[in-house]
Amino acid sequence: MPVSDSSTLSIGMQIFYARMLLKRLLPLLIHTQFGQKGRIPRGMGKVMRWLRLGALAINKTPLTEGSPPAGKALTTAYVDLTMKQFGDFVTLTDVVKTQTFDPLLGDLMPVMAEQAGGSIDAYTCDVLNAGSNVQYAGGVANRVSVAAANKYSADEGLKAKRTLENANVLRIEGYYYAYAHPNTLYDLRKDSRWLNANQYVNNTNLKNGEEGELDGIRYLRSTATGKFTGAGASGIDVYSTLIFGQNWYTTASYDAEESGGTDPEMDGNATELPVELILKELGSAGTSDPLNQISTLAWKVAYETIISNQFCGVRVEHSVSP
Repeated sequence: MPVSDSSTLSIGMQIFYARMLLKRLLPLLIHTQFGQKGRIPRGMGKVMRWLRLGALAINKTPLTEGSPPAGKALTTAYVDLTMKQFGDFVTLTDVVKTQTFDPLLGDLMPVMAEQAGGSIDAYTCDVLNAGSNVQYAGGVANRVSVAAANKYSADEGLKAKRTLENANVLRIEGYYYAYAHPNTLYDLRKDSRWLNANQYVNNTNLKNGEEGELDGIRYLRSTATGKFTGAGASGIDVYSTLIFGQNWYTTASYDAEESGGTDPEMDGNATELPVELILKELGSAGTSDPLNQISTLAWKVAYETIISNQFCGVRVEHSVSP
């Protein structure tokens, strides 16, 4: 007897596939992993607000006995983040799903997960590449002046590091970090002092995409890291390397059961994003699908990211070797 395509997916199977989505999605989230995490409780709106206190000026004047000083005025500012929704779906016909559904879903889920992870990661990268703290390789004035000779080098990394240090930007576990394109790393690895991640004295806490370290900067590889096609001198492609410390940007999503707590299948780590898996079975569309010919499989997530402290990150724009 043939198996009916109109049977619904059991709760147990939904949980299984949702976990598979997260397990495939997480390794693709390179650019989200250092953001300050924010979660909006369900039913509490879509805007998250942070209070930022201004720094107080250094006071080197000794106190005068019996005479209180004038004191300082406290300055405050608010940073707001408004949630967005992201998602996509695929349509499956009854012909595609003729006999069994689960094997097809099992094959499709990794594809959906890669799209979800890649989409969120690329969006985050776009936000970070819009930062205002910019350094142009070779000391040129702007992006259109970046020429083929203005490659990224250890010296450019040191300049960006100096900028962060002068702004008193805190390190992350003793290092500054950088998001870099593989074409950028091709040039950087030619430096004899480059240290591959597997050569670290302690490499038990490597970040997603971590490739190596040079001059106190740990580099993470991602093809999503900025590339401005044809934007440089003579129409060359301009690349960006993002170097940063603590508190540069913030990522936010809604609280949800599917993202709460820890998951033993995720090696005890909390899931990164509350990705919702949505299955619409054959015939679920009612009269708009009168012959039960169409079903859909979708992912959806509420997410947003903002640069919360511009001075905590530097975008280095440069060329790469052909």
